Amino acid sequence: MSPAAFLVPHGVQDSRHPTGGNRFDVELVAALRLAGWRTRMIEVDRDGVDVDRVLAELPENEPVLLDGLLLERGIDWSPLGARRLVPLLHMPPSDSGAFEVLHRVDSVVTTSAWTAERVREHLPSAPIVVALPGVRPTRLVGTSPTGRRLRSVGALLPHKGQDVLVAALGRIRHLEWRCELVGPSDVDPAFTRHLAELAAEAGIAERVLITGPRHANPVDGLYSGADLVVLPSRTESYGMAAAEALACGVPVLAADTGGVREAVDPAASLLVPPDDPVGLAAALHAWLSRTELRRRLTAAARLAGGHRRSWSSAAGVVADVLAAVPANRHDVGVPPSWR
Repeated sequence: MSPAAFLVPHGVQDSRHPTGGNRFDVELVAALRLAGWRTRMIEVDRDGVDVDRVLAELPENEPVLLDGLLLERGIDWSPLGARRLVPLLHMPPSDSGAFEVLHRVDSVVTTSAWTAERVREHLPSAPIVVALPGVRPTRLVGTSPTGRRLRSVGALLPHKGQDVLVAALGRIRHLEWRCELVGPSDVDPAFTRHLAELAAEAGIAERVLITGPRHANPVDGLYSGADLVVLPSRTESYGMAAAEALACGVPVLAADTGGVREAVDPAASLLVPPDDPVGLAAALHAWLSRTELRRRLTAAARLAGGHRRSWSSAAGVVADVLAAVPANRHDVGVPPSWR
């Protein structure tokens, strides 16, 4: 069995904050282990002060997979020595220091082709490999022909766009529906309060429920009881909630942003412009008022549920990268030929 370390931000395994990125990391480690890798997930403090200690305790030639969020924390990665470092990026880095690190590694893994393209804008010749998220084996859930049970799954944060959804729902308050906002509500308490205030101002507070997070094991627990999953994100590198909903046979209404098109089946989904409550309200109105549209999208979603992508596929991509990263690399301070 091959050894590998995976450095991740502290709290990745906290069930109270089941973000898509956190779940990707956890599922990837489990799938790598099933594939024969002795993968250790090592949580690093938010300020990164223990990175040097962690690296010093690892065998020098052991490949190290690095969650890209750690590149955003001002950690000094310059004394890498001969480390076999493989950054895994959920989103494009937002700081120049992160790109300096990417200049000095042999391979980069991204979780969507959209993220890969954004990275290539800064590193045109970067050796980037895409490992798309998988979905755990799951079952098709029951849906209602009325389509009235709406659900949005994701942490309550501005970039997830739940405020856009609440504004859109206020425009169709004359129709019958009920919407659940499922996800951590304590990451940005001020935004959560803002959502509650928006719903109250629109006169729909009793129909918009902020439920907090739910366990994603089994996956269908997140989507059972929903007729339509709404992903109103302003930005999204992939959209695991959309892929999981479709795997459970639930159609999706999503903002057409980032890598969302990689996650959805166009036959089972509706796409609208991001940050557009008027367009989102129109799509919701169509869903709720057109029986044939609901039937068509639901039938397509149930068909799509049999064609989910597995986590073993993502693990296979990452395993190939880890195995190919050269050992005994002592030129890490010198940009490779593709710089």
